[in-house]
Amino acid sequence: MINQNTIFFNRELNSQDEVFHFLSKKAIELGIATNEEAVYKGFIEREQQGTTGMMDGFAIPHTKSKEILTPSIIIVRLEKGLDYDINVINLSIGSRRLSDIKYLKKGGRITPMAAALASLLKIKPVLQLHEGKIDAYAKARTFKQAKQIMVEAIKKDLSERLNDPMCKDSRLMIAQYGYLDFAKEFASELEAEFGEVETVNLSLSVATHIGPGTVALAVARKISTD
Repeated sequence: MINQNTIFFNRELNSQDEVFHFLSKKAIELGIATNEEAVYKGFIEREQQGTTGMMDGFAIPHTKSKEILTPSIIIVRLEKGLDYDINVINLSIGSRRLSDIKYLKKGGRITPMAAALASLLKIKPVLQLHEGKIDAYAKARTFKQAKQIMVEAIKKDLSERLNDPMCKDSRLMIAQYGYLDFAKEFASELEAEFGEVETVNLSLSVATHIGPGTVALAVARKISTD
């Protein structure tokens, strides 16, 4: 899947679009695909679903197409960094830190190629659940980064959606599946800043799609009993 012919160093590409064109052209030259334009459009369409840009200055653009003859990985290191157009989705209900992504692959939420790359790069995806739909929110390389992303997202939600930046009139909850010790430790860290944090089990309807080793952080307005 990876060999010396698919690795390129110090390339002068100045935009995301130039990167996609370069990858598409190389796919043809290397005999990986038969239609350069189809591969390029595949990259664009995948990016419209959610950025493939990662933290720490790298990205994993990928696509599926009948024009691709064999699964392959092309590695490109640029001469200088570029703006990869990473757009963070506003978190509305919660986020999750996954210990691995095999259940997302089994459920068809990510492609086998994307799963292989994520595993190779030890990526910890952070997801959001909004209106019953699970989507990508951000990616992290370590558990520490994933936790920080979740906390910052909750702070934004408290401030912008709930207008309760100090979490005085809101409930902060951690839901877990197969990761109780981690969830309790995370809750203890959060209580110093937000006050009481409830620890509950993640609902089966969500857990079955994501798998064990999952922790969700959610915030909601307290219901008045008056």
